[in-house]
Amino acid sequence: MNNTAVLLLSFGTPRTPEDLVSYMTSIRGGRIPTERDVAVLRQRYDAIHQWDSLTLQTMVEHQKFVLQDLLNIPVYAAYLHISNSMETALKIISEQGYTHIIGIVTSPFYSTAGTGAYERKLDSLLANYPKITVEYIKEWWEQPSFLSYWCDAVAPYIGEGDGLFVYSAHSVPEHRMGNYKNSIIEAAHRISGKAGIGNWKLAFQSAPPRDGWLGPSVESMINESLREGTKRIIFVPFGFVSDHVEVLYDNDVECRKLVEAGGAVYNRAPMPNGNLIFMQAMASAITERLEM
Repeated sequence: MNNTAVLLLSFGTPRTPEDLVSYMTSIRGGRIPTERDVAVLRQRYDAIHQWDSLTLQTMVEHQKFVLQDLLNIPVYAAYLHISNSMETALKIISEQGYTHIIGIVTSPFYSTAGTGAYERKLDSLLANYPKITVEYIKEWWEQPSFLSYWCDAVAPYIGEGDGLFVYSAHSVPEHRMGNYKNSIIEAAHRISGKAGIGNWKLAFQSAPPRDGWLGPSVESMINESLREGTKRIIFVPFGFVSDHVEVLYDNDVECRKLVEAGGAVYNRAPMPNGNLIFMQAMASAITERLEM
């Protein structure tokens, strides 16, 4: 354990409007975005006050310190789509004398396209550090604290008449999802059973406008539910771990607009952010690995 460090891996977020081009280029695998694409994404970040919110800009750093306090071992953070972030983290880990890394991605569910991207990049960088070994925690949604957090989060909305709970996670390419969808379905069943939710559906969000991505989309689920006469929709974005653009804009702006235009009430369960119960799920998964 003395030679082991934890590397908390996250997607990354832009901190200034000037970061958007490099950020989007990384997400698109090296394809430079058009001015219109940048303007659209900037409008979304403007809407959630990204540039003025230190909380949004440094959420993962906050989670890192909470996780470190729970584990009492060094935790470093690195980002998939922030330039030189993983490179810098590995350099520091090496300089501090650590020879083993436990990598954990903030996404609780594993997919080849999602979590797998972090592993592929880190593995390629570790070719420059032959003395450092790495092992990955593929997913950690089965930890009791993960399920407990979401049961607590949905509790205030249970009993709200004819409310429909919509669990959501990030869409991924269907041919690269692995067991992703099955894990998400199982998690929704467990939370619903434990919390006493009978009326729920599952949807996926943030897919690009092309075929081959996991669905149904949140938009189609909203429209279907409205046609069925649903009067209240409670979103549970449990595939994500914090407040960020895909929750604060995609859910709280776009989904809210569709729901309210259809004459229904929009609600959303609060995101975990640095909640101790929730962060214990990651800590427990790491502790289990350390004890193996």
